[in-house]
Amino acid sequence: MELERVCFHCNYFFMEVGVENLGVCMEDEAFLPFADGIYDSGNFDCCYELYMKKRYDGNQEACSQYEQAEITEFYEEEDEDEMINGLRHRQMDDVLATLSGSDRNIINRAVETLYSYICFQNESAYQGLLEFYNRLPGCASRQLSLLFFDFV
Repeated sequence: MELERVCFHCNYFFMEVGVENLGVCMEDEAFLPFADGIYDSGNFDCCYELYMKKRYDGNQEACSQYEQAEITEFYEEEDEDEMINGLRHRQMDDVLATLSGSDRNIINRAVETLYSYICFQNESAYQGLLEFYNRLPGCASRQLSLLFFDFV
């Protein structure tokens, strides 16, 4: 199937989750040193300033490096049920292990990942995140505690 020749349809165009229409070309040499970090995390934390400088609207006409993205077909209902069942029963030990680290960015990503699995009723993710929260120290003051609960 031939798609309109715009950056959105290019295999090299990469968008940050939650940012509508904006992304970068991963064939841009400036992103090569950061490519593994970007693909692993699904975001541009490792080069945020560069991303902000280079991002553009994916609706623009594609360049000479354009390579049409391959469109995969939707799952059959049985495949979808199997996939959801896999998400529901996946053991989360690898993600839970990262919660004991000291890097807040990694911990935040782990919590986001666990939350996603909890949405699929993954008991391992739920119990692990609950244990993590229960191990956190209490709030230092009543005011901080109220701010936290207003946020949640």
